This record gives sequence, C-alpha cells and structure tokens, in this order.
Amino acid sequence: MDDIDLELLLNHPEWLSLLEAYLSRQESLRREIPEQSGGPRYIPRITELEGVESSSLAEIHGQLIALGFLQFQFEDGSHGLTYRVSTLGRNLATRVRFKSEESVAESAA
Repeated sequence: MDDIDLELLLNHPEWLSLLEAYLSRQESLRREIPEQSGGPRYIPRITELEGVESSSLAEIHGQLIALGFLQFQFEDGSHGLTYRVSTLGRNLATRVRFKSEESVAESAA
C-alpha cells in the first residue's frame, strides 16, 4: 500500500464515497447471505450516490478499477457487470477513516 494511493483518495472524496458505498452494500449483503452459503461476492453497479453527479460515476468506476481499488466481473445478461472493493481498496478506505478520526481527536485535544 502506497501513501500515493492514500493521498489520491484524500484528494478525491467522491472516489472514497463510492468505495464506502460498495463496502456498505457488501457488508449488508454479507450479513444477509454469508459467502459460505453461496452469498454474493460481487454486487450490482451503484448508479446513484448522494453528493456525486451521476454523470461522473462511470469515470470514477474506471479510475477505481484502474488503480486496483475496485474489481468487477460479468455476471450474466440480466445483471451485467458486478463489483466489489478489492483488498487494497478496503485497506485504503480503512486508513482514510483512521486518519480522519485521528485528525478529529487531535483537533479536540
């Protein structure tokens, strides 16, 4: 994991928002249908995200895939592409959250 990757997410909050939206959906589905029982590992594409222009989402998906933060696969004709956050993306999102919490704690002190 590179600090450049971390800086990219910090400088592009809309990228982080999309990653976090996928992480949240993945976690919700994981609770509903565990992977061991054949639950979904990939989820349908997010097409709307609060605070992000819908017209920007295709480009953001592309950037996150190119950087290795988001993975995709072709499900079938009815679902098309499905997505999941990569291990790298998950770790970076966690680091950004930790860094943000650390900054808030320092400001409060």
